[in-house]
Amino acid sequence: MGAPLRVLLVEDSEDDALLLVRMLRRGGFDPTWDRVDTAAAMEAALDGRSWDLVISDHGMPAFNSSAALELLRGKGFVDLPFIIVSGQIGEDAAVAAMKAGAHDYLMKENLARLNSAIERELREADVRRERRRAEVALRASETRFRLMVEQSPLSIQIFSPDGRTLQVNRAWEELWGVTLDKIPEYNVLQDPQLVQKGIMPYIERGFAGKATAVPAVRYEPDASIPSVSDVAHRWVQAFIYPVRDADGAIQEVVLVHEDITDQREAEEERKRAEEKYRSIFENAVEGIFQTTVDGRFLTANPAMARIFGYGSPEELLGAISNIRDQLYVEPGRREEFYQLALRDGFVSGFEVQMHRKD
Repeated sequence: MGAPLRVLLVEDSEDDALLLVRMLRRGGFDPTWDRVDTAAAMEAALDGRSWDLVISDHGMPAFNSSAALELLRGKGFVDLPFIIVSGQIGEDAAVAAMKAGAHDYLMKENLARLNSAIERELREADVRRERRRAEVALRASETRFRLMVEQSPLSIQIFSPDGRTLQVNRAWEELWGVTLDKIPEYNVLQDPQLVQKGIMPYIERGFAGKATAVPAVRYEPDASIPSVSDVAHRWVQAFIYPVRDADGAIQEVVLVHEDITDQREAEEERKRAEEKYRSIFENAVEGIFQTTVDGRFLTANPAMARIFGYGSPEELLGAISNIRDQLYVEPGRREEFYQLALRDGFVSGFEVQMHRKD
């Protein structure tokens, strides 16, 4: 049994078609074939089944190899081998056919190399198809990567190995208020602000090939590239990592920013509020304190310590472990105070006698 071969013969002569089939069988093929000699018949054959090869006569009463080749390519069969076998084809016509996409041509009176030509073209067709599949897969992969980068909620900046910015995503543009075309001369490895704020060693580590977490920094675009952004500053933390080729050489370096401006500013606001409260607490002339439910001091201000005759809040907290038993002249009033607070959520105008240190 020979190698299966699905061959479409574009040939007006049935005898010539049978001759070609015999040559294929002698060459070790087991052909499944059909013969057509018009454009309509060829189109129907192409639509009706899959083919491994097209062999076409050059000149026929109602058709020719040029029209057959144009029809084949027009239907998208760009990798299907097309070989012209003709009894009469001039050199100029043969050259034109090869330029148009025919893969080989032979004369009918000399078919000695028909089978070797077919074997070669089938191998090359496999190579073309594999290359095309690889190109399609590569484009799909590049599209997925581009969409992944572009649609990431995190700011992404991609550098060349020498520090120039190659690509940024939409989140980066929104974060910094600038587009890539506005910073053509920017080089992250030459950014003095990163040096000043102690961030450059982390950046250099990424460019040296080590994935590195970059600590939070308050970055001011105008300090590094004047007049390109309306963004005054951003707090960001980042991660930098290299992208290597198959040989391990660094092709690109990726910097991913996370905008933590809101968190940092909320934290700073909380600290300012705490400092303000602490100042009020420490300098108040009234006694202010916090206790647990069971009567242990948590905090007390200096005024509270003085009221009870202690030199400092620390001394007061160290000496008193149970307010009810150590401070209340009438310990039962502590439970009364607690029940009022529990019922109303606050206590006002509650008078009580307490012991001082002295």
